[in-house]
Amino acid sequence: MAIPDPHFSTIAHFLLTLGDQIAPIFAAVLAVCNGQGLIGREVFAIDGVRLPSNASKHRSGCRADFERQAAKIERAADAMLARHRADDARDLEPTLAAKDTARRERLVRDAAELRTWLARYPDDRRGAKGAVRKSNRPDNERAKMATSKVVIQRYPGVATVDAAHQIIVDAQARGVGAEQALLLPVVPATAALRTPDTVITANGGYHSETNPAALAAAGVPALSDQGLRRRTLPRREARRWPVCLA
Repeated sequence: MAIPDPHFSTIAHFLLTLGDQIAPIFAAVLAVCNGQGLIGREVFAIDGVRLPSNASKHRSGCRADFERQAAKIERAADAMLARHRADDARDLEPTLAAKDTARRERLVRDAAELRTWLARYPDDRRGAKGAVRKSNRPDNERAKMATSKVVIQRYPGVATVDAAHQIIVDAQARGVGAEQALLLPVVPATAALRTPDTVITANGGYHSETNPAALAAAGVPALSDQGLRRRTLPRREARRWPVCLA
């Protein structure tokens, strides 16, 4: 009797509920694969995918933006309280007063949530060059990623795969939108499995001015198709002949 593949929701629940226990399990699986000779160590290929995040772009901004929002909400709540007291003095209809009270309580709660977030994150997020990057209150670790149509809130997931039997030797999700910034943090994670001759391959999205020099200094052989997506070569040849990163 064939055993059916697990449903994707079962796998998602498995990952969600285990939390920090996933890493040791992943390491144990790799150890078994290594013992069976399934990791060839000749070529490690790096590529990524956009993973959804629980974030809304309408709740993004820097600390100064959130400070202004909190102050605006607090002023609105204070103004409503003053009006509510004036209405009490005029013996306004109770149902209208109740609605005003509920709205003010909501404003106070929203302002308190903003102040709590600001206290939890005392510093702005910074990019690689020190520029302020927008934070997101529901999910501050996500990244802004541009597509052909819109900017979306996502996690760039990066996997490193051994070429021999397609074994995933490393997988990460990071809050950085640019692929160039992901290559150097990912490569060291495979150091224990690589040999001096293991070649790292990545597409042109992971290429930058600094990445080749850093990989060369670390003695890591690496290849990329950077420059071959221009129409200087037929597509078939561009896929077949990558150029050196380092």
